[in-house]
Amino acid sequence: HSRYRAKVEAMIDEHGVRERTLMTGMLSGRAKLAALVDAYMLAQPSFHENFGMAVIEGLACGAPVLVSDQVYLHPWIEGNGVGGVTQCAVDSVATELQRWLNDSALREDAAGKARSLALATFDWDAIARRWVGHYQKLIASAQSSQGIAPPL
Repeated sequence: HSRYRAKVEAMIDEHGVRERTLMTGMLSGRAKLAALVDAYMLAQPSFHENFGMAVIEGLACGAPVLVSDQVYLHPWIEGNGVGGVTQCAVDSVATELQRWLNDSALREDAAGKARSLALATFDWDAIARRWVGHYQKLIASAQSSQGIAPPL
């Protein structure tokens, strides 16, 4: 961890962005949520992300997101207009990040949709309702294939 941080700090100095960089270390609880609420956007261009919980947390806090096409949620993010999708290549990430950071209207539009969409899709009550509906369809399908009439 400390060797990687030293490498990142060296890159920060090499590119002259020290005055625009804040290294917070691990954030959790209220501190993490406060950072996400204040963020222009959350960038997570991962090489592999089977779901992306941090992405959902960012959206729920009203932050647009930038993810790679390796994050499972990337089609949903792009399709709902709450963030950008990039390849896992420096130039691709840099171009997309620059586009989002330079276009306040794009960010504001995505941010305006992010929280309500994240809560409507990933709130535990919404998830539970979808599972109930899923199981009801499975039961109805099984009953239909067995010739059992559905209850009135």
